[in-house]
Amino acid sequence: MNALIATKINTANYTWTWCDGGTTKYNDTEVKGWKIVKNATSVTLFLPAAGLRGDAGLTSDGSSGDYWSSSLVTDPDRPYGASVLNLYFEAASIGGNFRCYGIPVRPVFAE
Repeated sequence: MNALIATKINTANYTWTWCDGGTTKYNDTEVKGWKIVKNATSVTLFLPAAGLRGDAGLTSDGSSGDYWSSSLVTDPDRPYGASVLNLYFEAASIGGNFRCYGIPVRPVFAE
């Protein structure tokens, strides 16, 4: 997750584009999310802004994307948590969330 976040600031080698489903589309779809292109090879990773499913149902779909890692959170106040990559329109960070939440694991590779 740290390596992926590092690509966001490495603009010489990677290009991050927010696909809004309108003027900027990914593969001619209306799916919102981040298209990450390795400039040297044009290999593309698409991370949909799928939101998450929590206690109140689906939230933040179309504006944020959270992605599970396999690492547990080491915070003793959140013993049931796992690490999550948080992607918002302008930011990328690593956080944690309770494992009972529905958070996708579904980046899409394309060449």
